[in-house]
Amino acid sequence: MTKLQQKPGPELSAAVLKRASKLIDHFSPQGIANALLGFAKLNIQPPRPLLDTTENRVVELLKDLTPQSLAISLQAFKKLNHPLSSRTLEGLQKRAISLAGTTRATDKSWILATLDSMGVTPSKDLINAYETATNRAVSELDAEDIIELLWAFARLAHRPAPGLMMAMEESIVRHVDNLGIEDLTGVWWAFGRMRSEPSTGMLNILAESTIKVVDEMSTQEKKDVKWAIQRLELVSSLPALGAFLSDLPPQEEAVGSTDG
Repeated sequence: MTKLQQKPGPELSAAVLKRASKLIDHFSPQGIANALLGFAKLNIQPPRPLLDTTENRVVELLKDLTPQSLAISLQAFKKLNHPLSSRTLEGLQKRAISLAGTTRATDKSWILATLDSMGVTPSKDLINAYETATNRAVSELDAEDIIELLWAFARLAHRPAPGLMMAMEESIVRHVDNLGIEDLTGVWWAFGRMRSEPSTGMLNILAESTIKVVDEMSTQEKKDVKWAIQRLELVSSLPALGAFLSDLPPQEEAVGSTDG
């Protein structure tokens, strides 16, 4: 089947929306998620009544939502600029809590970040459920998973419990040689955002790894690292890395805190 790569014409868009309106009550949770994501990707803006009906259908199917369909639906509603009711948001968060143990790190990160970008503060119960699930599975997660979760918690200015932070640091250190520039920058931003100074061992390894690739970093990535170091008041503790960043102007806030 050929996939559409651009927005369809008005006649096709209207036909798709009309068909979706007739079938929405028969869609499965994944079907709803796929339809919403398709509309968002193709820049097809459904009318408000259809989005309201779709939201009601999601609420009806809450108990059947999978972690992936929940994450995709939430993200699609955001992209389509559809404000969800407090009842829907509460229901989605409760469902996310019940699924915490089987939700992938990427989906956890998406759900937390999307709620935040919608101006919704994730409930403490949801954050705690994700932290508990991460703590149980931390030894099985790869470095990218760890960084995704660290970034999501940091975005909310939430610092995980000391034991989990230590486990996450140890995982990052074990895989540091495989981290790309974006990963390294993300780690710096997360610690800066949380105002959480890494252990001395991790700090030195992180600085050494960053120095190795600093010449390949974009100006913005260097600014992000400098912002984190300044926010953590580590300039004097990292003279070698600081020397590579000394000619950059100070940054009030790093770009890692924005949607991306």
